[in-house]
Order: sequence, then structure tokens, then C-alpha cells
Amino acid sequence: EEDARIVKVLEFCDEKIEQYTADHEALVAQYNEGEVPQCVKVEADTVYFNLIKVLNKIKEIINE
Repeated sequence: EEDARIVKVLEFCDEKIEQYTADHEALVAQYNEGEVPQCVKVEADTVYFNLIKVLNKIKEIINE
């Protein structure tokens, strides 16, 4: 049962990393087209970086 929960957490982390990466890439594309102000992109970069860092750290702890 514990292993199943760990697998679910790892799958959740992978899904979120994939989703957040796709969302961030879409925002960067909008920024490159001039549709998003620089301040929004900078904030999005920061949020993306921090979320990915946390999710990868969770995966790292589980995989120790």
C-alpha cells in the first residue's frame, strides 16, 4: 500500500512537471510574440523554476 502511494506521488510529480513545462513554454511563446509583458514573463519564470525545483526535490527524496 505504501509503495502504491509512493508511485502515485511520483506520477503526480511527473504529470505536474510536464504540465507546468508546457504551460511555461506557451507563455514564453506568447511573450516572444509580444503578447505578454516582460514583468509577467519574469514572474512566470520564477514560479516555474521554483515549482520544478520542489517537484524534483520530492522525487529525489522518494528515490533515495
